[in-house]
Amino acid sequence: MSIEKPFGVNRATYYMLRIVEQNKHQILSISAYNHKGRDWIFACNANSVFDNMRLCEEGENLSYLGRISPTKSSKHKVVDLTLNSIVESGYNFVIIKIPFTNQPITIHYDIFTSEERIIISNNPFLIFPGVSSLKLVKETTQRAVRYTIKLPEFIYTWQVLEMSLIVTNSTSKTHQAVATIIVPWSNESSSFVLRDARLLEIPLLLHTQQPYGWNSEPISVHLFLDPGCTYTIELKYLYLDILMQVIRVHGKELISYLATISLLAIKYQLEMLATRQHCVMYYSAIILGATPNLFFFITHFSSVIIYFVLSTTGLSNWIPPPDQKFEQYTIMDLLLIPLLLYYIALTIMLLLSIGIYITIIFSGQTINKLVTNFFITRLVGLRSWSRGLIELADKVPFCVAMVTMITVQYSACGGLVLILGTIFYFLKVCSMYEDCLEELWISEFQRFKKIIKQKWNHSSQNKNEIHQTDKAEELIDFNSMSTSLNFHLSLLVLWGISSIVHIPSVLVWAHNYKYDSFLKYDPAFMIGLVMCLVATIIWLLDTPYAGSSMDMYLECSKLITAFVVLVMLYTPVSLYNLPTLLTSSFTVIASHQLYLYYLWKNQHQENVEVVPMLVPIEPDKLLTQQSEDDTDEEKSDVKTSSNEDDSNEESDMSKSEKDSFKNSLSELSLSSSYEGVSLSELGSKNGNSLKKRINYKPQESE
Repeated sequence: MSIEKPFGVNRATYYMLRIVEQNKHQILSISAYNHKGRDWIFACNANSVFDNMRLCEEGENLSYLGRISPTKSSKHKVVDLTLNSIVESGYNFVIIKIPFTNQPITIHYDIFTSEERIIISNNPFLIFPGVSSLKLVKETTQRAVRYTIKLPEFIYTWQVLEMSLIVTNSTSKTHQAVATIIVPWSNESSSFVLRDARLLEIPLLLHTQQPYGWNSEPISVHLFLDPGCTYTIELKYLYLDILMQVIRVHGKELISYLATISLLAIKYQLEMLATRQHCVMYYSAIILGATPNLFFFITHFSSVIIYFVLSTTGLSNWIPPPDQKFEQYTIMDLLLIPLLLYYIALTIMLLLSIGIYITIIFSGQTINKLVTNFFITRLVGLRSWSRGLIELADKVPFCVAMVTMITVQYSACGGLVLILGTIFYFLKVCSMYEDCLEELWISEFQRFKKIIKQKWNHSSQNKNEIHQTDKAEELIDFNSMSTSLNFHLSLLVLWGISSIVHIPSVLVWAHNYKYDSFLKYDPAFMIGLVMCLVATIIWLLDTPYAGSSMDMYLECSKLITAFVVLVMLYTPVSLYNLPTLLTSSFTVIASHQLYLYYLWKNQHQENVEVVPMLVPIEPDKLLTQQSEDDTDEEKSDVKTSSNEDDSNEESDMSKSEKDSFKNSLSELSLSSSYEGVSLSELGSKNGNSLKKRINYKPQESE
């Protein structure tokens, strides 16, 4: 029913609605447009009669039950009254008061039962999204003002629905409808207005998930309709918007997944150092070591298992509880959303690694230093002296950098120290790239120069020997430098992720700098101090050192795996835990490298042979060694003079056999004619020390 006053009223007017005790009279809904009175709804017992009119001598003001509903033009007030409770209070009438006004006013009211107008949607596609749309109400009741849609299965933040309110028939010239979404567990509400249109699309999404054990009212959509229109109500799933909702709600967890991928890449690098004594490029380590495989699922579900173990046992009193609560999670929360976030983070890390490589390559400072060092080395001609000066010049700025970081640590804030450390670390990686590329250029230049000399000397045999030797020296130096570059690039990314988390504290320090240059209650103070100590080990030592399974590289990688589980368990929501775990992983790696340094130092002091690498052997050396072995065997069998045995051995081997044997040796690949040398020894840039570390004696000149 409707009460319309297009020109207002010249005095206060009261409309009495009688309450009938019937099953169909359960709820009274009133909607008033442009009603500006404060007290406008009353309940009374009109038992007195005066001049053929019923009078209420006393009553109860129910205006506090009303609320303001949004609208595009005039003020809109709505109220829902439960008639049974009013009757139990002893009242039999509801009074609507319209104050004096000269403006148009409209009041709609509707009496209905809860079963008729309250629709509970237990939709199967809310759990198993396979149906595109569902028609909740084919057509609303004539002159209906109020509908309520309840969604008890709409409880997860990744769910995105759309409710469509379609006008099927309209007799009103100007109509408007209002839809209000109420989330009871978070006291949230949002409204949408349909005015002079045929369709209203209402997006339904959650900002907070329903708490575990919630047994109160579910999410409901309250529809205030125009009684002059009929509507169709539909509900459908928005599959594309689910992805946007997942990113919006769970986007803050991407930093934890970035740290997880970075730790997995470092774990793969450590395993490569243990088995092959070499580090692959960083993006290759991401692809090979951090791609979602069986290890990812084991790591992810291990965090879930740890949560249930902590929640069901008494260990929760001793061990802090994890961030996420897994009791009410579905397969979407446990598997699909983490896998989606992991792939997004993996893509970001791959693009980031490529961007870092491009930045290093096209850095103007890098090219300038590269050209300067190359020409100084070549024009001066003293390679060992120039290398030593360059190495000293490389280490001095990082000593200054560490002093600067410690000074900033005690005068500003720890977050600023982490950011400065990221910049200094990037400069160190650029310097390492310069050395790696410079060594490649110098080795190629030397080989080209020696080939030119051999062309002038017309010595093909020496040319072949020099070519193989130079190729091996180039392989040794370049592999050592590329291993160090790839290893430090992995640590650089991990350092940068730890710095990102503390950017808010740096902003707070910058905002309060005019009051105090030192940030009190700094959450990154201890982290910055520990990272300064870690940088002392990682930057000044020639890390990584040679490794094998005996040098605890595999044990170190297992510790990194444990940190991966802790990151996935304690940091997706509580990001303040992430820098602590990353700093701990840095400390483990630095301690391991410091242990390898002392091990390497003791081995060289005691002249103990270390893990072998491949160094080429000259073919003539093989011939000399074989002839010496044959000579020793002949000496053990026949006790004659050494001069006669040597002459007999030389006469036994024909010249054609020697030539064929040399030809077969020349066809051997470079990898089949290698001898042992330590990878840690290969990290030295001194060309003279390289000859001392090769595990064979130079052939004596005839």
